[in-house]
Amino acid sequence: MQAGDEPLMPTIRSHPKVSVVYSPHQSVFLQLVDGARRSTIRHYCPGWRLPDAVVRADRCGVLLTLAAGGRGTVPDALVPIPADRDVGADEQIAALLDYPTDEFRDQALAATSAAWRPAADHPRLWLQTYAALCKITWDHLQPRWQAARPIFDRAVERAGVASVRSGLDAVLDSLSPRIRYRHSDLLLNQEETMPVGDRELVLAPSIAPRDTYFINDSDATLLSVAYPVRSIQDRDDDLPLTDAPSLVLGSTRASMLRFLHGPRTVGAIATHLQISPSAVSRHCDQLASAGLIYRQRHGQRVEIIRTAAGTQLLDALSSK
Repeated sequence: MQAGDEPLMPTIRSHPKVSVVYSPHQSVFLQLVDGARRSTIRHYCPGWRLPDAVVRADRCGVLLTLAAGGRGTVPDALVPIPADRDVGADEQIAALLDYPTDEFRDQALAATSAAWRPAADHPRLWLQTYAALCKITWDHLQPRWQAARPIFDRAVERAGVASVRSGLDAVLDSLSPRIRYRHSDLLLNQEETMPVGDRELVLAPSIAPRDTYFINDSDATLLSVAYPVRSIQDRDDDLPLTDAPSLVLGSTRASMLRFLHGPRTVGAIATHLQISPSAVSRHCDQLASAGLIYRQRHGQRVEIIRTAAGTQLLDALSSK
């Protein structure tokens, strides 16, 4: 491809069936892991530290295990009920207490990190303690979960509109900076590929730090992804979502894509949208990752250009 040429557009492909569930236990798990690693919960709960009661209730080093081994492959028991439906936190905690000890021991031994070995040595005590920590964390998190329910409802609506109007790629690419959807696969951290195949893709919006996610791929029929919903302080979420492009892409990115009916510079976009050039660059990175725009350099001048796929997406989302 010559410099300045528009990239070839990907071939049209089928998408997996996508559903969205309300499952707060994934938020509890992600907050516990983040709290264990940093001793503070950020982004959605400013200033809210891991409750002292959690630390006092940790009888067997659960927090140390989560801090060292909370990423990579972890035991399925941490979220015992698959997210194929709406599941309450209390139901998940009850399932933890009834989880088969031998099964959890095998999962701990098979986990990526050696930090899970102590859990395998005392599986029943570890599960009981983890369940207690989840209950305490949920008691603190529940008011924020309830307050964020309108944001979760919006996530459900976004997925529904995107599935009907050919905008699913953009929605999946916006789940997390560390997740991209490419050719029917999930690309994790720009290096690990997780095939979706014929499985249903179940999305679980969560209250969690921006760079976290939790994926359960142990089921042959579904692949669940818990991801952080965008901050209620994010300007893009504060804007009214009055149409399908705004709902799927976010108001700022939808306005940007509309404005790109011809080549534009970052400065021109920033002036038109009344946002900072750095914010424009951040949104451009996301749109470019989804294949909706590309950058073209002419000497010192860099132009932002909407791709054919970007135009097609706008047309599809704007159709009645």
